[in-house]
Amino acid sequence: MYIETSFIKKIKKLTYQKVKYHLWTYFVLKKLKNTWIYFYLYRSFWHSVLNLNFNNISKNQKNYMSIDVDPGAGIGHQLANYNSAIWYAKKFNLIHAHTSFPNKKWEKLLGFNYSTICLENLINKDYKKIKLPIFKEGDLIEISKIKKIIHSYRDQKIIFFLEYNQGYTKQYQVAEILKEKFFSSKKRSKDKLIYNIKDFNIAVHIRVGDIMNNEKLINERFLDINYFIKTINKSLSIINTPKKIIIHIFSGDKLNSFSKLTNFKNIKFCHNLNQYKTFLHFVYADLLITSKSSFSYKAALISKGIKVSPKNFWHGYPYNDKKWILTKVNGNFIK
Repeated sequence: MYIETSFIKKIKKLTYQKVKYHLWTYFVLKKLKNTWIYFYLYRSFWHSVLNLNFNNISKNQKNYMSIDVDPGAGIGHQLANYNSAIWYAKKFNLIHAHTSFPNKKWEKLLGFNYSTICLENLINKDYKKIKLPIFKEGDLIEISKIKKIIHSYRDQKIIFFLEYNQGYTKQYQVAEILKEKFFSSKKRSKDKLIYNIKDFNIAVHIRVGDIMNNEKLINERFLDINYFIKTINKSLSIINTPKKIIIHIFSGDKLNSFSKLTNFKNIKFCHNLNQYKTFLHFVYADLLITSKSSFSYKAALISKGIKVSPKNFWHGYPYNDKKWILTKVNGNFIK
């Protein structure tokens, strides 16, 4: 008799989840999102409409918020999803609950599986999962609808789930929470770096490989080599340290134009590190120059060093943080 192994069951479940995700994303989140009918596609919205007397409920159960990160996205995009749940949990007076990443290596590296409330534990305590409609972060009417949904369940044990790719621009607002999770992880002592702690280490993220075949992404995300030459020079001019300055170039590809960077002293090209080690080096850099990339931006949120980033990017930046320097399109610093 054929008996399915746990591995085969896991593969089948993953395939089902991916198919369900793509169908839901295409028909609901793309085709119907901006129509009047959208909110009515959610049971949670109907619950808030039909439970008209919820204001008379005496019990006020403390509930949770979480999110399933986009399974087909890169870690930068997935962290944007995850950060949304952290922020909106706070905004709606809920408690953030951790839901596992598709890639467990990332949540271990980021410290998300330590000192946090996990979805599995809540499910075992009879909490129910309720999906919320996606809402525009600046739309007060839609936010009011979400508040009513949450309030209508206040007598039940609920984990509210944000919709896939819920918008949240000012991601720096959760930076301190991310730092606490990352640096309190017991695994930090095992982090291995190519940096010499006696040096002042600059990390430069040059994004090329994954966008060069997409004209739209080139227009939106590409920064040419002259931009990085300018930002490196400007960065060197503000560094005041007796340490030896080492410039580390991180990129997913090699370009002939990188040869222009060899004019800098003490420069190292780091093309052979995997994505986990690259992310760690961004976090631990004394100064990080990011690209128009969620990958290096998310590392910058965790980093305690100086960050130099292009202002013209969809992610938000703190204006009162002296360790975060924004640049113009030509690489000059914005004062």
